[in-house]
Amino acid sequence: MGRERHANVRYDNAGYPGKAIRTKKYLYIRNYFPDRWPAGDPQTCHAVGAYGDIDNSIIKSYIMLNKKNVTKEHFRPCFEKRPAEELYDLTKDPDQVNNIAESKQFKADLEKLRQALKEEMKELKDPRFKNPYTLKFDKEIYLESHRR
Repeated sequence: MGRERHANVRYDNAGYPGKAIRTKKYLYIRNYFPDRWPAGDPQTCHAVGAYGDIDNSIIKSYIMLNKKNVTKEHFRPCFEKRPAEELYDLTKDPDQVNNIAESKQFKADLEKLRQALKEEMKELKDPRFKNPYTLKFDKEIYLESHRR
């Protein structure tokens, strides 16, 4: 899986690039700019509103309005920043709630998945293989902006 930029929902039109690889047992995710908001900036940058990478819905509104009380455990995984690496054991955690990337117990598995992702990116000639922190995709122009 690869993601670069989905919508203009972050300051300076920045994306939230990430790559992932999945096996029967694990899901490994590499977030290249963990200092950015994965769901879009919390303040409105453009017409789509806060956390604009998540479509507006009753559930989104409910979680955002109640983030300090009954939905605190739901707000974090939906809206807050994520670490550079995420690893989930899909056999024990199919909902991908418990990130085990920092666990020493899974260090060897994590390294194998890192390597498998690198090999996949190399084979696909992914620009992030040579330069993981490229801003190339942030600078591409959205075609619809030229229609006006």
